Amino acid sequence: MFQAVVQRAQRAVDSTLAKLMTRAAVAVPLLIALGFGTAALTVTLTQIYGPALSYTMMAGLFAVLGGITAAVVSANGSSAEAEPEKVHSAAEDVAEVAAPLLDRETIVAMLTTAGPVALPGLLRLAARNLPLLVMAVIVAFFFFGRSLTGDEAKTAEASSPEPQAPAA
Repeated sequence: MFQAVVQRAQRAVDSTLAKLMTRAAVAVPLLIALGFGTAALTVTLTQIYGPALSYTMMAGLFAVLGGITAAVVSANGSSAEAEPEKVHSAAEDVAEVAAPLLDRETIVAMLTTAGPVALPGLLRLAARNLPLLVMAVIVAFFFFGRSLTGDEAKTAEASSPEPQAPAA
């Protein structure tokens, strides 16, 4: 009796997944092309107007695109919107429950209670991902631990106080 219902549901899920995978296969190259197009436009604008103005223009372009997208989404979402009373009451319920948990003493107590329980799991996770962690540390040193260039070193020497000779 339920076999036909299960098979029909399975076919519907398979069909939906196939459609989503097809759309993703089309969307990924288009998104990559959009990224390269954005980079090319930025380079062209930089050559014409200079870096500061071209980056500001690109930021404005993306802000306009974001505004248009938000307007389209809000226009489509208004017809299929949930009842505002239920959403509002759910937000109030969450606020009532979360308010006492935001107290400093409560947060410290939760962390000291959960810390010993979570530490072994975090250590296992770190051990499994050790190569990734090492690479992250190397990248962090590359970006944040750079040495001073010649001009920066001269500026740092000029701003540092002169060492005084010890009095004999």
